[in-house]
Amino acid sequence: MKNKKNRSAKSTVSGGNTGVHKFSAPVNDLRLKMYLACLLAAFACLLYVNTIDHDYAYDDMGLIPQNHLTQQGFAGIPDLLRTSYWYGNLEMNQGAYRPLSMITFAIEQELSPGNPHTAHFVNMALYGLIGFLLFGLLCRLLQGRSIYVPFIAALLFIAHPLHTEVVANIKSRDVLLCFLFFILTARLLLAYTRSKKNLTLLLSALAYFLCVFAREDGLCFLAVFPLLLYFFTGTNLKNCVKPLWPLAISAGIFICIHQYVIATELSSKINYTYFDNALVAAPDIASRLATAFYIFGSYFRLIFFPHPLSCDYSFNQIPLTGFRDPQVLLVLCAFAALAVIALKGIKARSIYSFCILYFSATMAMTGNIFFLIGATMAERFFFAPLLGFTIVAAALLDRCFTGATGPIKNIREFFTSRSRLIFVVMILACLMSAKTILRNRCWGNDLTLFANDVKAASGSARLHHNYGAAIIRLLVIPEQDQAKMLGQLHVAIPKFQAALAIAPDYFEALNHLGACYYIDGNYAESILLFLRALQQRPDDPLVLSNLGNAYFRSNRFTKAVDALTKAIEGGSINDDTYNYLGRSYFSIKKYREAIAAFKMALKKNPVQPETLYDMGSAYGALKEFDSAINCFRKSAELQPENAKAWSSLGLMYRNKGDQDNASKCMLRAEQLSRQE
Repeated sequence: MKNKKNRSAKSTVSGGNTGVHKFSAPVNDLRLKMYLACLLAAFACLLYVNTIDHDYAYDDMGLIPQNHLTQQGFAGIPDLLRTSYWYGNLEMNQGAYRPLSMITFAIEQELSPGNPHTAHFVNMALYGLIGFLLFGLLCRLLQGRSIYVPFIAALLFIAHPLHTEVVANIKSRDVLLCFLFFILTARLLLAYTRSKKNLTLLLSALAYFLCVFAREDGLCFLAVFPLLLYFFTGTNLKNCVKPLWPLAISAGIFICIHQYVIATELSSKINYTYFDNALVAAPDIASRLATAFYIFGSYFRLIFFPHPLSCDYSFNQIPLTGFRDPQVLLVLCAFAALAVIALKGIKARSIYSFCILYFSATMAMTGNIFFLIGATMAERFFFAPLLGFTIVAAALLDRCFTGATGPIKNIREFFTSRSRLIFVVMILACLMSAKTILRNRCWGNDLTLFANDVKAASGSARLHHNYGAAIIRLLVIPEQDQAKMLGQLHVAIPKFQAALAIAPDYFEALNHLGACYYIDGNYAESILLFLRALQQRPDDPLVLSNLGNAYFRSNRFTKAVDALTKAIEGGSINDDTYNYLGRSYFSIKKYREAIAAFKMALKKNPVQPETLYDMGSAYGALKEFDSAINCFRKSAELQPENAKAWSSLGLMYRNKGDQDNASKCMLRAEQLSRQE
C-alpha cells in the first residue's frame, strides 16, 4: 500500500514535467480560472493606472501630435496603410511598416483629439487584456501541472518592471498589439488541434496577420507555434508543421505588402548610424558579436535586478567590447549551458527546453546577432522573451514548495492551501510592482523621463541631447520672463555640451547648442557650432538659416547673405529667413534686393509691422517716398503705439514736401515718446 501511495503521488505529464510533482490542483476548474484571470487583468491595470494622466513622451511626439497622418484621424488611415512607420513625422523611410498601432492612434485622434490620457488608458486596458488572455493560454499549455504554475508565470510577467516602457510609452502599443495577437493566434491554433475545424484555423491565420501587421517582430512567432504544438500537444514534428500553412501565408502576404510599401515610398530609405545602434561602429565582426553578447548579459541582469532602467541605450552607453570581456565570457557559458539543456530536453518535451527555444526565437530579430537593427538595446525588445523566464521561475518555485494538497475549489482555497508559496510569490510581486509604479512616474513627460534616465544612462549622447531639447521646448520657448528664460537656457546648455563630449559630430546637438549660444548673445561661438554642424550636413536649410542669422548679428552681412540664400535654396522659406536676408541686404546697401526679400517675407506672413518698417526704410533710402510712406503707414496701423513708425512716416512726408501730414505724424510720435 505504501508503494502504491508513493506511485500515485507522481505522474508523467505532457508538457515535459521532467520529474516535477503534480498536485491535486489541476487547471480544470473554469470558475477558479476565470476568477484568477480577472484578478490578473485587474492587477495589470492597477499597476499602470498612474500613467493615465501622463502627457506624451519621447517617441510619442513623432507618432501622434507631430505626425500629420495620425492627426488627420479617419482621413489619414489610407495613407497610414501605404507609408512607412515614421513617414508622417519625418517623411523618411526607415524600413519599418507597422500600420495597426498607427491606425489606432488615428482613431483616437478622431474621437479624442490631442488627448494623451485616452491613449494611455488604451495601453493600460490592452495590458490588462494581455494578462487575462495570457493566463488562459498558460493554463492550456500547462494543464497537467498545478494551477499555481500558470498563475505565477503570468503574475511575474505582468509585474516585471521591464515592461514599463511598453505600457507607459504610448508609442510602444505596437509591442502590446503584436503580443496580444500572438496569444490569440496560439489559443486558436491549440483549439484547432482539438476541434480540427477549418474556421478555427482560418481565424488563427487572421489573428497572426494582425500580429505581424502590428510589428514586424511578430514574424519570429512563426518559429514559436510549432514549438507550442510539439511540446504541449504530444504531436509529432511532422504534424506540428501541417497546421501552420495558413499562418505562413499570412506572413508571406505581410512581407509582400511590407516590401512593396518600403520600395515604392517616395522618400528614400535611410541607413542607421552608430548614433542609433552603437554596433554599426564596430570595426570587425568579432567586436560586433562580442558586444551583442555583452548586451544579452545586460538584459539578463535586468531580469533579476531591474534597476536602473532607461528609455535609451544608444551611443555610447554600451561601449564596444571583445570576447575577453568577463561579461561576454559569462554569457557565452550561459548560452552553452542553455543549449545543452534545450537539446537534452527536446525528446522528453521538457518545459525548460521549450522556454529556452522560445526565448531564442523571440530574440532572433532584435538581438543584433544575425543582423543589425535600429537600436543598440531596448527594454521593449525583452517584452515577449521575458515570458520564457517567468514560466521557468514559476515551475521552479512550484517545485521548491511541493506538497500534497486537497482539491482547490475556490479562490480562497487557492491563496491558503499553498501559503508558503503564495507568500514568497507575493513578496516578489510586491517588490516588482513597487519598482514598476515608481518607474511609471518617470514617463510623465519628456522632462521627467530624460531628467531621470540621463542619470541611469549617462553614457548616452542622445539622452543628454534629448534632455536639453526638452528644456528648450517645454521651459525656454514658453517662458515670457527674460531672466527666467535665460536661466533655463543655461540649464540646457550643459546637456548639449555633455552630448557633444560623448559624440563630437552629433549634428542635432551641434545645432541646438549653437541656437542656445545665439539666444544668449554669444554669436561667435554659435557660428563655430553651426559650421561644425554643416560639416555633417552641408546643405541643411535650418542650420544655414541659423548661421545666417548669427552672421547678421555679428555684422558680417555678406556672409549672412550667402548663408541665408543657400538656406532658401535648400527649402528654408519661412518669413524669418527672408527678413534676415532683407536686413542683411539693407546693411550692405543693396536696397532692391532687400525689398525683394521683405516682399517674400510679407507674402508668407502679411502681418509683420517690423518687416513693413524695414521695407519702408529701404524705399526711403532709394528716395521712393510714396512707397516708403505706404509701408510706414501700414506698420503704424499694425502698431499704433510705435513712435518710431510715426516718426519715420513723418520724415517721409517731409521729404516729399507734405508738411501738414509730416507735422501730424511728428506730433503723434512725440506724444507716444512722452508716454513711454
